[in-house]
Amino acid sequence: LHSFPTRRSSDLALGSVQTRRGLLENAVESFTKASHVAQTSQELMEIEDELADIDISRGRLPEARSRCMKVLESLNGTANDPQTSSLFTKLGIISFYETKYDEATEYFLKAYQILERYGDKTKLIAPLLNLGNAYSVRHYYEKALESWSHALRYAEDVGNVHQQGQIHNNLGIAEYSQGHYENALQNYLKGVDI
Repeated sequence: LHSFPTRRSSDLALGSVQTRRGLLENAVESFTKASHVAQTSQELMEIEDELADIDISRGRLPEARSRCMKVLESLNGTANDPQTSSLFTKLGIISFYETKYDEATEYFLKAYQILERYGDKTKLIAPLLNLGNAYSVRHYYEKALESWSHALRYAEDVGNVHQQGQIHNNLGIAEYSQGHYENALQNYLKGVDI
């Protein structure tokens, strides 16, 4: 027989693996089991965070938003940690999919500002990418270029070549949209070479 902490940890780990493998129904079941034996609000927050990811991937945006807001409300504005940043990122993604780009930008900025205090370059890349996307879709190309350029520096510093390629592609799109064809070409070629 497993102790509750072991079972909870196992269910959380299993749910995470199932999510990454696309076994979403199984993952929901594992996370639900973990929530029944969770002992802290932090553990419940992590579970809701995972379930919100699943809701987003299923296109269940109202459910995902509700989960994120529920967790943020339970924090009463007291947490400014990477987990809170993750919730703001999810809310930004939801808003982006709902074509609420101003709202998405606000959420991505909040996520970035929280993570910036920790100085973890690896974690700063995603909010900067998202922020650039929110600027780009509204044709704020200079702001998009600025966000993506910061993200590129961080990706180069940590050696994440996948994100470097993605960022060069994004930079190419923004440069092309502004009529800077040579810069666009250079970014596209750098992205392909990586």
